[in-house]
Amino acid sequence: MEILKGWDVRALACGAHHTVALTPEDVISWGANSEGQCGQGERAETMWVKPRSIKPLQGMYVSQVVCGKYHTLCVTATSQVFAWGLNTAGQLGLNDVLVRKSPAVVDALWAMPVHQLAAGDAHSAALTSNGFLFMWGSNEKGQLGLPAAADVAAQVSRSASERRKARRKVNQRFLTAMMDMGIPNEKAELALSETGNVGVEVAAEWLFSVPDHVLEKHLASEPNTPVEAAQNPEDHRVMLPRRVPLQHVRCVAAGGHHTVAVTDTAVCAWGSNSCGQLGTRTFMDKASPTEIKELEGARVDHVACGAQHTLFLCRDGTVYGCGSTEYGQLPYLKFTAGAAGTEPALPNALDQDGEPSRHTRSEVTVPTRLNLQFLQQQRGNKSAVVSSIVAGSYCSALLTRAPDELPDQRPTRLADRLREAIQSAAEQAANSSGSSSSSTASDRDRGPSAKHLKPIVTAVEMVFGSAAALSATFGFKDRIGIDVELLDEMQKSILGLYRTPATSSPSALGRVNIDAIQESINGLCSASIQTALYKAAGQLLDDLHRNVRLLGTPERAQVLLAAAQSPLLAEKKLASVLIPRLCNSILTAPSSSRHCLVKWWAEYPGPLLQERVVMPLQQYLTDELFVTKKLTVSVMNVIKVLAKVEEANQLGRQLPPEAFYNELISEKLDVEDHYVAWRQTHDQPQHQFGLDGPFSFCSYPFLLNPRAKSKLLHTEARFLMTQTVHQARIEQANGSGRAGVEERVLPDHKASLLAKDAELQVDVRSAAVGGRRGDPRRQGARSGAGALRNLWQNMWRNNGEGEAPAEGTPGYQAADERQMVAREVSGSRLHSHVSTSTSGTTSDPHHLQPPPPHAAAVGLRHTSSSGSGSGSFGADDIGLQRASSMNLPKPEESGVPATHPDMCILRIRRNHLVEDALDEIARQKPRDVFKPLRVHFIGEDGIDAGGVKKEFFQLLVTELLCPDYGMLIFQSETRTYWFNPSSLEDEDEFMLVGLVLGLAIYNAVLLDFPLPLALYRKLIGQSCTLRDLQDMEPTLGKSLNALLQHEGPGTVEDVFCQNFSAGVPGIGETLTVPLKDDGEDIMVTDDNRREFVDLYVDYYLNAAIHKQFEAFARGFMMLCGGPAIHLFSATELERLVCGNPLLDFDAMQANARYDGGYSPEHRVVKWLWEVVREVMDDEEKRRFLKFFTGSDRAPIGGLGNLRCIIQRDGTESNKLPTSHTCFNTLLLPSYKSKEKLTDRLKLAIMNAEGFGLE
Repeated sequence: MEILKGWDVRALACGAHHTVALTPEDVISWGANSEGQCGQGERAETMWVKPRSIKPLQGMYVSQVVCGKYHTLCVTATSQVFAWGLNTAGQLGLNDVLVRKSPAVVDALWAMPVHQLAAGDAHSAALTSNGFLFMWGSNEKGQLGLPAAADVAAQVSRSASERRKARRKVNQRFLTAMMDMGIPNEKAELALSETGNVGVEVAAEWLFSVPDHVLEKHLASEPNTPVEAAQNPEDHRVMLPRRVPLQHVRCVAAGGHHTVAVTDTAVCAWGSNSCGQLGTRTFMDKASPTEIKELEGARVDHVACGAQHTLFLCRDGTVYGCGSTEYGQLPYLKFTAGAAGTEPALPNALDQDGEPSRHTRSEVTVPTRLNLQFLQQQRGNKSAVVSSIVAGSYCSALLTRAPDELPDQRPTRLADRLREAIQSAAEQAANSSGSSSSSTASDRDRGPSAKHLKPIVTAVEMVFGSAAALSATFGFKDRIGIDVELLDEMQKSILGLYRTPATSSPSALGRVNIDAIQESINGLCSASIQTALYKAAGQLLDDLHRNVRLLGTPERAQVLLAAAQSPLLAEKKLASVLIPRLCNSILTAPSSSRHCLVKWWAEYPGPLLQERVVMPLQQYLTDELFVTKKLTVSVMNVIKVLAKVEEANQLGRQLPPEAFYNELISEKLDVEDHYVAWRQTHDQPQHQFGLDGPFSFCSYPFLLNPRAKSKLLHTEARFLMTQTVHQARIEQANGSGRAGVEERVLPDHKASLLAKDAELQVDVRSAAVGGRRGDPRRQGARSGAGALRNLWQNMWRNNGEGEAPAEGTPGYQAADERQMVAREVSGSRLHSHVSTSTSGTTSDPHHLQPPPPHAAAVGLRHTSSSGSGSGSFGADDIGLQRASSMNLPKPEESGVPATHPDMCILRIRRNHLVEDALDEIARQKPRDVFKPLRVHFIGEDGIDAGGVKKEFFQLLVTELLCPDYGMLIFQSETRTYWFNPSSLEDEDEFMLVGLVLGLAIYNAVLLDFPLPLALYRKLIGQSCTLRDLQDMEPTLGKSLNALLQHEGPGTVEDVFCQNFSAGVPGIGETLTVPLKDDGEDIMVTDDNRREFVDLYVDYYLNAAIHKQFEAFARGFMMLCGGPAIHLFSATELERLVCGNPLLDFDAMQANARYDGGYSPEHRVVKWLWEVVREVMDDEEKRRFLKFFTGSDRAPIGGLGNLRCIIQRDGTESNKLPTSHTCFNTLLLPSYKSKEKLTDRLKLAIMNAEGFGLE
């Protein structure tokens, strides 16, 4: 065209009477301008004959322009959309019907990663880079393909049961994700159903945009309730972009009154179909996207729409068409014989009323392959192929190329431009660095590093300063969300371009100076890039603040995700400005955006989440509190955002709790004052953040490290202990008679058990007289103690008063076997790892072996050199023989006082450990258990200064885990214990077990009690889900997940053959329990599988063990029911009970203290730590720790929190090391060699058990 000479035109678009052309720098237009469609301004003429530039769009990097009949749209490289022209149907998307004669920004598409536009006569479409389609304008013929608005959909004439049935057909993976976000099942199903199952984010957007009263109509639960039919609104205009329920859209085209879209799996069409232009074999209009079945498998890449016809271009160059042929716009030329001008032989099409259509000559209702004969006549022997298609209102155009000709495509996407600029600059910097040692100033570019600086700075400001550009550049191509790893990689590449100094050569002073100059240039370039990033970050935050109300849609919310990952947030000076603004935007955005952020953060890679999100926020929090020493608004906002990140981590479990601890808050600030304020505000502590009332760090317990939480817990415990002791002393001094009538932990526990045992013996004798044994289930049920008490009755018929079975007899062997089973199941041997010593060495190899498993049961006793509970062991010095240990007096006959005003006393026989322990605890008054615990082993001289107590709990737990009792069942996959749903034990026994656990926590004793996290979640009032069941029983959990996610082949009913029942382990058999009424007769199907899984999880984790858990929790909460326990997460509570399984001996060494002549530099001390770290294996390390401290696990907070002492114990000798476990003190002789230290230490830790006084 002569008129376009001098313009570097790259693309053209035509409306009814105007044309718009696109150049690299400008957008030019000409033609009719009566409705402002040329975009030349308010004072422009109504007819433009000569092409002119649209000034507002100069330098905007416009990437595409499209024309409707009387309106025009364009999109820039930063995904900003402009519109102008006629707007009577709202086709400009500006939420009004006013004509625009100059380009206006479509604010409703702000931050959307739009990369393609389409325009029909009076409707418009925008396609995002992640495959979502938005449409607006006239919807008279259904050309927008939108679902009914929420308020209209709620009035659809369907019964509630029909709506629920429709809602059940949802993507189970999406449903699970929404439920993990805290959205109720019913609402999640509704949202997914109404949005066409296109994704979690879209469903959440719909759900949070629906008014409450409308949502109530949707969720009406009464079946067969007629609802008023919706009235078709007269106004068919949609004035703001709305989402079409399609996903993975790759191409869109708009005709006069119809629209066609190509997705990854299908070609869909909707709108007017008067001439068959939808290709659906009918002339019936379609108001929602309808798949064109005839194009299945055709691999359509591109579509073009005219007023009443449609073209489809396939990957191999084949072109199909359908619709009107009245003006020759479909040159298919493949007529049936003798029927010139008629449609190919096809089934009769149907009209709008469903009747056979009379259209036979000029309409094609099925996509038909066009017979493009002219392609075979070009380029000699090479057939040209169609590379592009264009459709005017009543015409078509095809662009061809040779088969081996590649189209000239310049990178138009910002991601490509940015990557190209980074690569070019990196190569230039590398070349410059490589030549620095060999070239001179005269023959080398003085500023090679700065050569490509401008493109980098420009690209950085364009990409990182625009919300839409960030989404378009780093958004996923097949779903909503930011590719955070790609973003992090790009950010590191940009910041690393000029940070590597040039290689210097000290041999020549001149070269050193040149390298110094080059390094200075690199520093300036690096500063320029950082400045550009900071400027872009400021522009982005300004943009977010201005449009914060629009952040409710997921495509926009993902910009917050990218903004929160900026590397500048780790820079102290920059973070002080950026972080408060970012947190303010996150907290003032609609709630749906925060739900999306939680979901995305839960999917983050752990190291990236910690480095880019958690650490910058924590650092800002620490710096701000350190400087201001007060709670500012910005500090509280940062804490609230951190709470959202921590909530996400609870779902994703990518980071340990330690990642969220703030040491300044935990160690320096007065947390106790905050605890008091928190207690005053919250009658019932909750795991919800940001509740109304005075601000308290205790409302955000994830900030407090274990030491601070333990301090609050033990402060609470000490207060109760002190209060209880003081009250007991007053009553004792006043001679109060309350003690005689005060209620016990378990009233008349022992008398009740003896009576029930007697009843059991009578029952057994009666059965024997009758010539048959009684039913074991009936016997156990009748016995109050159940299997727990019967075990001891069967072991020692005389309750410890008669002679013990002789060694080698069946009775002795049975006891030995039971003890061995207990230790094998618990996964550890019974060694208290108290210190041992011997008067000499021995060559007997058996002396080097651990004591036999039954050693504890028969009262093996060691001697000690102190009264602190430390011990010494001699091969020929056993304080109690096995035979005499059976004759120990009962606790009430032992002569040890049963009560003390300052202590809670337990009198225990080692050979009746469980029996005595439970009886002694049961007899306590409720107030006595709040006193400091003291344990006395009958027949032993050890004084409990902490070590005896530690051993008692370890031995007791090992016994309780013995399978003979049947209280708990061992789960081999995770090596944890869970309540036995078929246990015959009384609730009292489970309550006492819970009380034992509470006593251990209350008295700061660690237990080897492997319970699943689900139990701790239940204890702190959190609900358990399928995720918890899968953590506890991986195979079972994966099976239930597979049932939920099953999408074929075959139905759920055919593949899984499962009814609504669950199997429960019984005594020698598996019992089947229905999960609902008549559950055995109800099969699990595609529609009810979610209900089945929910019922199964609830039964397994709640209903089946309800009585056992409630009794256990009652005992546990008797001591630990204070508010402080709710500051702990489930993981932290587990560590509070069991300790930290991760042993950091470096931290232990760093915090160790030395006495008696030892110091960190002493050779023996150095040898000790070298042996521990380098010589010992993991099991030996645990034995050493137990020998040293009385526990093989680190306390909560790690080994660095232990106050351990290593004390010199004389000069060279054959003595074994000894320890005071009560005080974490190791007595270590000064050996002359590392080898001897290794030998003596290993011998000691392998042969340590019991307490005594030497």
